[in-house]
Amino acid sequence: MIFPRAWCTGFPLANKMAELAGEKGPDEPVQGLWTDENITAFKQGFEETSVFKQIKGSYFLIGNFEWYIFQHLRTADRINRRWPVIKLLLKVA
Repeated sequence: MIFPRAWCTGFPLANKMAELAGEKGPDEPVQGLWTDENITAFKQGFEETSVFKQIKGSYFLIGNFEWYIFQHLRTADRINRRWPVIKLLLKVA
């Protein structure tokens, strides 16, 4: 069973899970929900959301910032000399 893209995030997904669970208790597994097809659909749906894109962009900036300071500059003298650039990067990141 493949879910429409609108069900892949938040409340609609929770409602669909509750519908599939029916009268089952909270500890009983829902059959057919976590199939490979559904996991792929959920993942693709989440990757298209603005939340995922914002997090991915933030991690990219943080990774580049850390590389610049700890790998490229490395020493206190070089970091202090480039402090205005680092301040600018901190504002952006």
